[in-house]
Amino acid sequence: MKRPPLRCLWALTLALGCGALGGPGAKKPDPPPAPGPLLGASLADTLALVEAGAAALGIVYRTDAASSEAVLATNDDGGEGYNFTLTRDAVDGDVYYLAIRGYSGSTTGAYTLTIDGPTAGSGGTEPTPEPEPEPTPEPTGDVDVTVDVTNSNNVTETIDGFIDAGGEVDSYIIELRDDLASNVVLELKSTGGTDTYGSLYDADGNLLATDDDSGPSLNFKIAGSIPTGLYLVEVRGYDANTSGDYTLSVKASWQ
Repeated sequence: MKRPPLRCLWALTLALGCGALGGPGAKKPDPPPAPGPLLGASLADTLALVEAGAAALGIVYRTDAASSEAVLATNDDGGEGYNFTLTRDAVDGDVYYLAIRGYSGSTTGAYTLTIDGPTAGSGGTEPTPEPEPEPTPEPTGDVDVTVDVTNSNNVTETIDGFIDAGGEVDSYIIELRDDLASNVVLELKSTGGTDTYGSLYDADGNLLATDDDSGPSLNFKIAGSIPTGLYLVEVRGYDANTSGDYTLSVKASWQ
């Protein structure tokens, strides 16, 4: 395709940031009438409109083998003074063209084009990697506490712990057992002078319950009917600055 002459034309193989065109400084006259819309026009039609003085000051369009040639954006006074600004998200590897003209056929003067983003030929910016998901807590390893109410009701086991400042989390695997029933009533809590926060997970790592201050003073407490089996308990301080001793109490009763 033969392209009509154009004052300025750039090919960019990167994401386009913004451009600035220094205007003449005088008060702008009314804009000339545009013979037709630019967005969606073909490349040849766009260049013809630019040459005819009907286009905006800045025009950006793309062309590749997978899409038709089309204008992506135009702008006149979006920048400082009478300068244009164009901001686009671009696909790495695609070719983009920028056309610049004066506001009218009589506009002349120097300007500076500024492109914010990766430099030409750099291959674009590296995509921001997705953060690795935190592992789901699961009760793996040795059992820390077994509460068996097969032959006795209201059985309580305790563990003494200490939370260091800096967001430390203490994890315990507990086993609730009743050979004569499938469910027990669990009361899980901490005691002591440390402000604690507790979480309870099932054997698959699903979060079942959390609590902050339902126990005595600033301690947590989780209670309710629950199936027998393995569970994971996490105990942490109220915030990253919390530290101190506590006692974890695990009580099981017949339902």
